[in-house]
Amino acid sequence: LRGAIADFEAAAKLRPGDAQWHLNAAEAHRQFGNLDAAAQAIERCLAVRPDFADAVMIRAQIASARNDLPAALRDADRAITLDPGAAVLYVDRAQIRILARDFAGAISDADRALSLDPAHPGAAGIRANAKRLSGDLEGALADIDRTATKDSDAGSIMARAWIHLNRGEIEAAVLDARRALKLRPKGDEILSQAAEILYHSDLTAEAKEVYDRRIALGNAKAADYAGRGIVLEVLGDIAASAIDFEQALKLDARCAAALTG
Repeated sequence: LRGAIADFEAAAKLRPGDAQWHLNAAEAHRQFGNLDAAAQAIERCLAVRPDFADAVMIRAQIASARNDLPAALRDADRAITLDPGAAVLYVDRAQIRILARDFAGAISDADRALSLDPAHPGAAGIRANAKRLSGDLEGALADIDRTATKDSDAGSIMARAWIHLNRGEIEAAVLDARRALKLRPKGDEILSQAAEILYHSDLTAEAKEVYDRRIALGNAKAADYAGRGIVLEVLGDIAASAIDFEQALKLDARCAAALTG
């Protein structure tokens, strides 16, 4: 990914009037966790092409990663206004709405994405997850069972893992969490959720390993550091636990305080 960032940055310098190269650089920076560099690149992109819906959505995702959900939602709304026929934009906004705990809105966005692209690989899993978080476990499970990709879509499998966990079906929850990890070994949300499920399943060492992988990807959230801090505390590494809690507090004091009590 570092090589890709350098290549995209070089291409953008050679062709400063081509918005796509600035967007490519911004997305590579975002995925690597370089949020400041990503923000700078996306602003260069939008200076060239202000109505570029994909760029506006990337700016929304950068704001979301910075825990600025109001700004993220404003940009997500604008991106969809610019390109209302793009299923992926509804999926991206659904993910932001889940973070904002607007589960009904997330379900609506996933529905719209599937109406535009019934084969979209992530929309069904996001809808199931939103239903689960809203308390509709049976609806989430039925949604997954109706999905043709239920055994190949990591998001659907992870939503099913949470349902199993909530029912006390620990072995099934762990099996699904591990299956989702195999499908998307570098998916940031999949790693975060799998680590939490493993921790709640008393697989503390395995949970730490997954948290380590998530944080190594970059762009980790306060909940990731707080979650690993809790795991490290259970494992007896109090010094390392304190470092993670401190990092979580820097990213989001409210989240870390809630997780650490």
